Amino acid sequence: IDKETAMKVSLAAIFSPSENYQFITTIAATVVLQYSDEIDISQKDCESLLKSAMNAQGMRAYVIYKLLIEINGNGHKRLLALLQSNSNFFNSLIQSILECEFGFVTIAGANFLLVLFEMNPISSEIDISEPFTKAMKIILSGKVDDIDKLDSLLLIVRLLISMRESMTQIIQVLQENEDLIFIAFQRQIELNNSFISIHFFLFIFAASHFFKHWLNKLRELVIDSQFSALLVHVLETSLNRRTINDALEVIQIVLGGITPKHLRLDQNLSFTLASG
Repeated sequence: IDKETAMKVSLAAIFSPSENYQFITTIAATVVLQYSDEIDISQKDCESLLKSAMNAQGMRAYVIYKLLIEINGNGHKRLLALLQSNSNFFNSLIQSILECEFGFVTIAGANFLLVLFEMNPISSEIDISEPFTKAMKIILSGKVDDIDKLDSLLLIVRLLISMRESMTQIIQVLQENEDLIFIAFQRQIELNNSFISIHFFLFIFAASHFFKHWLNKLRELVIDSQFSALLVHVLETSLNRRTINDALEVIQIVLGGITPKHLRLDQNLSFTLASG
């Protein structure tokens, strides 16, 4: 069987909605990944891969998201173009990630979003108010027992809040939930959830761009809690480069006095330190 045929058959296997043969999806995803740097994946197939991930459950969804994260060639470029140009598709993707009952799938979905949009701003034409509101509601509900899932939800709202042009759409959500946001942050610190506390801190700091008094509240909370100890714990124990990079950013903010302007490491140097 030639490579083109193997790719075509493997994609068809992934597009199949059956959940009964998850091992087939795993094998097919391995083949697609292997040949993705040699055989171009069309825009239509990229769209079908996204829809398959959104409609799948459990391990099958995880395998497809993992493929989307690692795919080679023009895959990421086409996936990005697809989501940037279609607000409904973008919001449907986030909704499916938020509503997933499996924490490990939420983690994979959040990491996929970060891979695409961490270095590529979300289009200002996309209305993110609905997914942002839903994500905040889940985070502040206190009903998420899966720490990794809560961590991923915070990554998603941090990504969405970085889209400055859309802040007018979600600023009311932040204002109405100000007390709940700080209470939730304080609760995570008291529970010694170090990794979640780091992402909560960065989320609040990003939101403080529009609420300057949040900086004072954030500063007081850091001083009056064991947050610094949790930050050190993350740096000592984390093996994840992105998490270490976030912790380094928090250190810069804290050492700078938690002010709007803080000294930032060069991004390449930051990743070098995180990798080391």
